[in-house]
Amino acid sequence: MCFVISVMQHSRLKSQQNGIINKIILKCLSNFQENKTFNVNSLNQCFIYSASHKRAMVKATKQKKERLGANIHNLLEQNHKLTDYYQIRKSDRRTKREVQEERKKLLEYALRKGVEDGLEVKCIENKGRGVFTTRDFLKGEFVVEYSGELIDISEAYRREKKYGMDENTGCYMYYFKYDGHHYCVDATEETEKKGRLINHSRTGNLLTRTIIVESIPRLALIAKTNIQKGDELLYDYGDRSKESLRHHPWLAC
Repeated sequence: MCFVISVMQHSRLKSQQNGIINKIILKCLSNFQENKTFNVNSLNQCFIYSASHKRAMVKATKQKKERLGANIHNLLEQNHKLTDYYQIRKSDRRTKREVQEERKKLLEYALRKGVEDGLEVKCIENKGRGVFTTRDFLKGEFVVEYSGELIDISEAYRREKKYGMDENTGCYMYYFKYDGHHYCVDATEETEKKGRLINHSRTGNLLTRTIIVESIPRLALIAKTNIQKGDELLYDYGDRSKESLRHHPWLAC
């Protein structure tokens, strides 16, 4: 910007000075045509002015270059100071591993706090109880824990036989494997926990994730897809044994 203004000013000054010289020459020629005489003094003034004008122009140009260089130096100094006072913005993008760690911490927090927000239990005709949403859930969002008593596999088989002897006792046992060990969460005992009442579907809208909290494996039910308000929550129990299908044919659905 400074350079453009300097050039424009230089052009205007040069035009003004050239105009003065042209006026003197035209005046000399006019006198010569009228009087057939040539005013040597006027012409000398023209040459003297032209020489002094040239020297002035050289000096002015030198000064303008010096000022222009000083302006550029000042601009560079200002830019340098800006970097001193304003840090360069760094990217806040996180790695895939960092995102996974953050999600894991959120799941651990939800499990510790026993979060069950946005859920309600309803009775379904010819089906019994079920769990429905009272708000939307996004894909990957924590919904509820399958909460119960964590037992080993031998104890689980013993209890399952016991529950099978009583037709009025439902079976709320979730078998899973983690880190090479077999576990079972027994949620048969009636509690206010809603996760134990979620029904089965092979095409459900939830999936199970095993999360370690204080060295204990716990089962978190995560939204498999976006879930709308008022939808019934469902997940695949995963049991396809012949004995289970004989007693619970709805497991094939």
